[in-house]
Amino acid sequence: GLKKEAKGNDELMRSPQGKQLMRIFLAMTEMKKNPLKEQAKDVQTIGMLGAGFMGAGIAQVSVTNDIEVLLKDVDEDTIASAKKSIWDDFQRKVKKKAMRPAESEELITRVNSELDYDRFGKADLVIEAVNEDINLKQKILKETEDNTREDAIFASNTSALPIKRIAENAQRPSRVIGMHYFSPVPKMPLLEIIVKEDTAKWVEATALELGIRQDKTCIVVKDGPGFYTSRILAPFLNEALLLLEDGVDIEQLDHSMKRFGYPVGPIALLDEVGIDVAAHVMSGELMDYYRQRKGAKPSEVLPKLHEAGYSGRKNQKGFYKYDANGKKRKGLINKEIYEFFGNPVKKAYVEEEIQYRLALQMVNEAAMCLEEGIVQSARDGDIGAVFGLGFPPFLGGPFRYLDSLTCQRAVEIMEDLKKRAGELFEPANIIREKAIKSERFHDDYPG
Repeated sequence: GLKKEAKGNDELMRSPQGKQLMRIFLAMTEMKKNPLKEQAKDVQTIGMLGAGFMGAGIAQVSVTNDIEVLLKDVDEDTIASAKKSIWDDFQRKVKKKAMRPAESEELITRVNSELDYDRFGKADLVIEAVNEDINLKQKILKETEDNTREDAIFASNTSALPIKRIAENAQRPSRVIGMHYFSPVPKMPLLEIIVKEDTAKWVEATALELGIRQDKTCIVVKDGPGFYTSRILAPFLNEALLLLEDGVDIEQLDHSMKRFGYPVGPIALLDEVGIDVAAHVMSGELMDYYRQRKGAKPSEVLPKLHEAGYSGRKNQKGFYKYDANGKKRKGLINKEIYEFFGNPVKKAYVEEEIQYRLALQMVNEAAMCLEEGIVQSARDGDIGAVFGLGFPPFLGGPFRYLDSLTCQRAVEIMEDLKKRAGELFEPANIIREKAIKSERFHDDYPG
């Protein structure tokens, strides 16, 4: 039995999938070091604006790493609910003997309830996690600057709104940065840090150091519509919706992408994230940017679903059917939803075509982000997609996947898809260039 297990482990480690997983681990370990550490300022206290699900999660990963939190909201009950969710999670850890009872009691005292800004003078960095409304975020920024020290950093947890727009009326724009956490914050390992052209280097360094202290794997990206993760996710989800409009079955689509290696299918993901949230993210400047593409066909279904009261799992009204507790009823599709797609005649698609059409939309967009300098390196692009969006880790990320597939083969597949599915499958220039030169994105391939 032991010999068989050892043989299996050896085969796994030598396999392409095993090597990709090891590369992910080594990259993650390397990224725990802050190359700008000497420029980072010490953060002892953070202000957390918004005590909803995200705000509570950010507060939790902060207090568990010796950072005091001023948790502010307009409603005392919301703050109490956030503190209870943190406490309940601590008690689950106590029950599993992953935390001592005395430690949980000490940690919860670091979460301070705030209904105003009176004590925000002690905050070294303030993070906002309010609704995705540009006017609200600008208002919150002004209030923060009026009530904090001049050297305090303001970070927005927005998933898609450009940081430049949030900061356009700021008193101290060089101290405004994006810190995009992923839900649920205590479990999701990625933190996407967004810098503007005028973001001070010490501000970037401090945000990066804070993220590392919070046990996050951080990537630093440039400001722009959707940043990196939301930008590469949008065409992936849009292609899924277009396939549904063309007659693909919801279950076949999700099942195909799970077989490709994604932990959850794109339609189930929309229900989990929230149709209302997805409709917001896939609109505004991000979708305006997408519409400029040759052959772009933005689906109009999500806004219609949102207007009709569909929010997904959170209100038990989505693509799938749910019980009263929000648990998915296995194998039950909400067939009424097909009406929003025009009740298309069902079409049989080869699984591989579904997989290529969705995965290569994400991969191609990632390549464009690298080409434009939105993401700093192929390594960062891989980590962002794997840890933030669930790109199959055993494929190594978008750029490792291109290396194993080869850019020549990727161009061939996308050229074929372009003939059948439209100009949006035009390969990114950087992929074409590497195909011509027989180059790869990573120097250590096959390694």
